[in-house]
Amino acid sequence: MDMQESELQEYAAGVRRTLHKHPEIGFDLPRTCALVKSELESFGLEVDEKYGAHSLVAEIQGARPGKTVALRADMDALPLQEETACPFSSQRPGFMHACGHDGHTAMLLGVARLLRASADSLSGRVRLIFQASEEGPGSGAKRMVEDGVMEGVDKILALHLTTEHPTGTIAAAPGRAMAAATVFDIEIRGRGGHAGSPHTTVDAIALSVKAANEFQYIVSRELDPFEPAVLSIGVLSGGSASNIVSERCSMSGTIRSFSLDLQREIKEKIRRVLEGVVLQAGGEYSLTFNDGLPPLLNDPEAVAAAFESAEKIIGTENCRILDRGRMGAEDFVYYLQKAPGCILWLGARDEKEGHVFPLHHPKFSFDEKALSVGIKIFYQFVKDQLA
Repeated sequence: MDMQESELQEYAAGVRRTLHKHPEIGFDLPRTCALVKSELESFGLEVDEKYGAHSLVAEIQGARPGKTVALRADMDALPLQEETACPFSSQRPGFMHACGHDGHTAMLLGVARLLRASADSLSGRVRLIFQASEEGPGSGAKRMVEDGVMEGVDKILALHLTTEHPTGTIAAAPGRAMAAATVFDIEIRGRGGHAGSPHTTVDAIALSVKAANEFQYIVSRELDPFEPAVLSIGVLSGGSASNIVSERCSMSGTIRSFSLDLQREIKEKIRRVLEGVVLQAGGEYSLTFNDGLPPLLNDPEAVAAAFESAEKIIGTENCRILDRGRMGAEDFVYYLQKAPGCILWLGARDEKEGHVFPLHHPKFSFDEKALSVGIKIFYQFVKDQLA
């Protein structure tokens, strides 16, 4: 690794801050892609834009034939108003890099720069995947995989910044790492009327609240307690005035588990609750499910290989195997359906500097010193796989 760590850190932090100032979301990433493409080309790499939409791929060919290792970064931000007050805060109101994707992109560019300079020491090739729309709507990973981005890949690795773990550490769950996610939308229709005469109405809001409360018993009383599951209502909306019994009320929520069979079971129980609560009271309902991502399963051998590389950088004591996964979802799963690999949590917590807020929080920030740690882990992993 010829580049000095201070230079590596300065480069990655500079890229990250530029991206952070100008967040873009979904598949609409023109400025982000232009920056990434310009950087890759400045390293002497050709950039391929045929996979997915507003996504980029570059390859580094070693001096000798061998396996193909892929590294992935997501580039999109979130529709969220930033509240960090940092000097490089978002300059786009209502948009923010609140999930560390600016750091992911900066790290992958950093390791691209390192690997390009040391390509003669590699036996095989590295495929660098810069992906749009991890946060949705629609999966950028799925579109890239459908376009063939994983053809010929033998192993894939991703790093995800987190403030749950301190800077200088990594963590991963072999096997069940992240949950399947399903979004549901419900509309309950009753009979409106005067709030002073509720007996002449069918109160859609009251039925919605009752149904939402009944949903909570599904996980706590109807499912195996040794099978993790989440059923959460995120939106409940209805009514127009204090003296009107609302005719309609809508709600939306999410189901999370590590099993597609369990997802199906929870769906049926939601339907059963609605039939018991709404239909028996004389109301009607509509229910739709939007199946999102399947559960993400880290390949245990890939986790072991990634940890072996990371231990050379940060020491065995700073590499933590998790005994359970997270209920968040990640479209990295689509790459793992094509080749063994894993996603590691890269610690970036620094309580003294206030880097403590969780992902997707308007005050989320991370310790930038984690960037050079991530770059070195990426680099070591490639060197170990393609030595």
